[in-house]
Amino acid sequence: MNETILTFTPLAEEQDVQLVQQLDPLPELHVDPARIRQVLHNLLANAIRHTPSGGRVTLAGRVDGALVELAVRDTGGIGLGQHVCTALADPRK
Repeated sequence: MNETILTFTPLAEEQDVQLVQQLDPLPELHVDPARIRQVLHNLLANAIRHTPSGGRVTLAGRVDGALVELAVRDTGGIGLGQHVCTALADPRK
């Protein structure tokens, strides 16, 4: 996650958007690292692009029982429709 934040820090600074990381200690994740990176990159790029100057984008992560929840939140006010969220996780896209 730190690598992802570092990747997007220059873009956030250029857009005058605060990029915040709020990650609880996370266990080792047994996931496809390339897919998770792709989804997070898509979400962060979209959030930064649609957040007005002076806004904030947050990458959050927490453990909920046997699940790990990752979230990208922004103060852009537009949001993504369910069809877009589903497409972001589609490996064929």
